[in-house]
Amino acid sequence: MVWKRVLNVVSAVILLTLAGALVVTLAVTFGPVDRASQPDVDAPENTTGVPEVEASAHPDIDGERLEMEIFEAVNERRSEYGREPFVHSERVRLIARLHSKDMADRDFYDHRNPDGQGSEERHEEYDGCDSTNENIAYLTPRQVNETDDVAAKFVEMWANSPGHNTSMLTPYGRVSAVGVYVTQKGEIYATQNFCREHPNV
Repeated sequence: MVWKRVLNVVSAVILLTLAGALVVTLAVTFGPVDRASQPDVDAPENTTGVPEVEASAHPDIDGERLEMEIFEAVNERRSEYGREPFVHSERVRLIARLHSKDMADRDFYDHRNPDGQGSEERHEEYDGCDSTNENIAYLTPRQVNETDDVAAKFVEMWANSPGHNTSMLTPYGRVSAVGVYVTQKGEIYATQNFCREHPNV
């Protein structure tokens, strides 16, 4: 009887120990997770090989959303003139965004960067389009406010320039994308590239 009691006590201690270990394990497994260290599963994987830079450094302006709004506004204008809509290319978008950020970072406003690269050279570097055309535009913070349709303003600026308008309405190009960069001050640089053919990705 004494041994049975001892065995019962030992068994109870083992069970309590195991239960405690189980609680600790569960606490570790299901405790708070540091989200900052976790990958964003909703973000599309960049398989283009083009460096992916932020579209906006401004806390209140969504650069990626603005890119698509400008692209869609250009297609709406094309529709008004009986043109087929451009097909969107993620590769072209990232190449265009690189140029917008480069203009902001190195404080220039031109189709060619200080190294002498134009859109053709940029696309060649990142396996983009063989034949390209380009529109660029710039808005200061004073030209942008919460009630403004910023995308429409960019398209209006291009539409009022014969050369830029011709690029938007070209019947020969079939692929396009817009890349923007928004500075911390709220300056917006926009680049739209037009291609005759679609890159592989």
